[in-house]
Amino acid sequence: MASLGFGLVNFVFAWPAIFTIDTYGRRTLLLFTFPQMAWTLLGAGFCFYIPESNDARLGLIAFFVFLFAAFYSPGEGPVPFTYSAEVFPLSHREVGMGFAVATCLFWAAVLSITFPRLLAAFNPVGAFGFYAGLNVCAFLMIFLFVSWPHGLLLLLQLALIRLRSRFPRPSRGHSRNWTTSLPSLSASSSSTRRPRLCRGGSSATSL
Repeated sequence: MASLGFGLVNFVFAWPAIFTIDTYGRRTLLLFTFPQMAWTLLGAGFCFYIPESNDARLGLIAFFVFLFAAFYSPGEGPVPFTYSAEVFPLSHREVGMGFAVATCLFWAAVLSITFPRLLAAFNPVGAFGFYAGLNVCAFLMIFLFVSWPHGLLLLLQLALIRLRSRFPRPSRGHSRNWTTSLPSLSASSSSTRRPRLCRGGSSATSL
């Protein structure tokens, strides 16, 4: 049940990234979500101090983990893949994106494999605190080294302006216009007779 809830939260809170990743920007999403991920991990870790006899212990741990997933989904979830798809030139984009995804999944596998040993060595509070510290380090590295792709955003904006100039009418209005005008178009086409051409090039109606 907890895994189902985690996946559901991850799915639902990924949708805001669709509307914010090109408006607020990739860097802004990362800088906003990483501190939230850090304190939610700390909150989940500190909840292990609650005695096991207390019924609120498991619920609070799950709450902070779900809250972590809610902040992870619109930021750290999609943004690294977006950056990886944009930083490489077109001539090397497939290879670069392949290496980027392989690197991400490799370290995800390392995290999954080493977490039980880390949990045994640090106890739950220390393990969650360790990963919270990694989120703080990632925040500082993003703040110092991840640049804002001004040129790319400008190209995207120019492309959108050009598309809007070529297709000024929204798709909904275009569909409504052609749906309502279809009966009149069919009536006019059936009532209009196409003139026949004679050998000399003049129409038969003019003779």
